[in-house]
Amino acid sequence: MADQFLSRDEIKKAKELEEMRKAGTAPAEKDEEGRDINPHIPQYISKAPWYLSQSGPSLKHQRLKPDGSRIPLDLSWRKGLKKEAASKYRKGACENCGAITHATKDCVERPRRKGAKWTGSNIRPDERLPDEDDQKQIQELGFEGKRDRWMNYDPSTYKKDVIDEYERADMERKRRKAQELNQKLREQLSAATDRRKKRKIRKKLEKLDSRMGASSTTANNQGEAASNHDNKKGDDDDGTDGHDTDTDSETDTDSEGSDGGASDDDVKVRDFDEQNAPVATKDDRTRTTSRNLRIREDTAKYLYNLELGSAFYDPKSRSMRDNPLKHLNEDDQGVFRGDNYVRMSADALGMATSEAFAWESYKHGSKVHFQAQPTQLEYMYKQHLDKKKALQEEKKQELLGKYGGEDHLNPPKELLFSQTEAYAEYGRDGTLLKGRERVLAKSKYEEDVHPGSHTSVWGSYFDMETHKWGYSCCRQLYRHAECTGPPLPPPSAAAKSKPTPAQAVQQQANGH
Repeated sequence: MADQFLSRDEIKKAKELEEMRKAGTAPAEKDEEGRDINPHIPQYISKAPWYLSQSGPSLKHQRLKPDGSRIPLDLSWRKGLKKEAASKYRKGACENCGAITHATKDCVERPRRKGAKWTGSNIRPDERLPDEDDQKQIQELGFEGKRDRWMNYDPSTYKKDVIDEYERADMERKRRKAQELNQKLREQLSAATDRRKKRKIRKKLEKLDSRMGASSTTANNQGEAASNHDNKKGDDDDGTDGHDTDTDSETDTDSEGSDGGASDDDVKVRDFDEQNAPVATKDDRTRTTSRNLRIREDTAKYLYNLELGSAFYDPKSRSMRDNPLKHLNEDDQGVFRGDNYVRMSADALGMATSEAFAWESYKHGSKVHFQAQPTQLEYMYKQHLDKKKALQEEKKQELLGKYGGEDHLNPPKELLFSQTEAYAEYGRDGTLLKGRERVLAKSKYEEDVHPGSHTSVWGSYFDMETHKWGYSCCRQLYRHAECTGPPLPPPSAAAKSKPTPAQAVQQQANGH
C-alpha cells in the first residue's frame, strides 16, 4: 500500500507518473506476480482494502480464489444428538439442560424453573460435533462453504423422505375414493328394482372389491411397493392398469346400456391413479399455487374501451393508470376506473399523508418509521393535528381580540339557509307567471322611495348628453322636481327628413 503521509512534491510526482502511464510514455506498474496493471483501472478497484494488508500494488483481491479452496464434495460428518445421555451433571455443562457441548446462553431448550445443574435429572444428550480431521477441513472453508445448506446431505435419503411419503399419500387417496364409490354402489344396489341393473352393479362391486383388496395388500407391504415403484409401467401393461379397467368397464356399460336401456345414474369404476382436479391442502409440497394476476372471468383492462384515444395500457406491467371510461356518466363507468383511482380513494390518501408526515418528522429528528412503527406514527400525527388546531384557534382569538368582529362569525340561520321549496314560474323576460315573488334581502338604505309623485326612483334614468341622473318616469334631471308625466316620443325619421318651406325655397334657388 502507498504511504499515507506524502509531501507535496511526492504527490505531484505520483500524479505525473500516473499521467505518463496512461499516455503510454512510462511502463505500466507490475504486481507481485509480474503482471502489468492497467493504469486506467479506477483506484477503488486497484487499491486493496486495509484489512488485507497487501504490501505492494496488486489485483489479487479482485481475482477468483484458486481451485484448492473450493468445498470438497465428500466432506460430511454426522450431526444431531447422541443416543446416550449423562446420568449426572458434569462441570462446565449447560446449567439448563445439562449438555456439555454448548454454554448456558446458547441453549435452545425452554428455560426450566430449576436447571439440570441443581436438579441433576432429565439431562439432555450431547450434540455430535465434527472430529479433528473434519474440523481442519471446516476451518479451510470460506464464507460460502461454512454456510452451504447442502453440505452433509445424503442423496440416498431422498427416496425415503420424499418418494415413499408421496406414494403413501397417493395410496391413501385411492383407498378413500374406492370406499366412497363402494358405498355409493351399494346404495344404488339396495334402491334398484331391475334385475339387469342389479347384475351390472354387482359386477362393478366385484371389480372394485378386487382392486381394494390388492391395494390393501400393497399398503401392508410398504417395502415391496417401494421396490416395485420403478416397474409400475410394466405392471400397467399386464391388464391391471386403471386405464384398461376403465375402458373395459365403460365399454361394458355402454353395450349393456344399449341393450337394456340403463339409466344415467349408473356409476362407473373410474381410474383412481389420475387426479383430475387439484386438491386444496395446506402442505407446501402438494399445494398448487395460482400465479395468475387476474381472474379469467374478468374483462381485461385493454378491452374496456377500444378507441384509439382511450387510456394508455402498458403491457409489460399490465397497468392502465387512467380511467378508460371517463367519458361516461358516473353510474355507467363500472368498477374499474384506472389504477390511479385506487390510490386516490379510501385509505390510500391517509396512508400517503402519514408517510409524508413520517419523512418530515424524520428530517426534524424524530426517530419514527412508516412501516416499522405505524402505531407510534399514528399517535404522533394525531398529536400534530391537535397542536395545529390549537395554534389556529389561538391565532384566531388573537386577531379577534385585536380587531374585533366576533359577532359576525355566527350569522343568523335565515341567511345561511335561505333556500325555499316554494314553487314559482317565470317568463322569458323574467316576469313572474306563477307563485310568489322571491323576497329580496333588505339593505340598510331606504328602498322604493318615490318623492314628488314620481313612479320611479331617483337614479333610474341616465342622460347620455349631459351625463346626469334622473327619473325614468318623466326623465327629469332635477331631483326635487315634480313629475310631469311620460315624455313626448322622439320625432320620427320621416319627419326629420321632410324640409321646411324656407328650406325648400332655398333648395330651389340653389338649383336642386
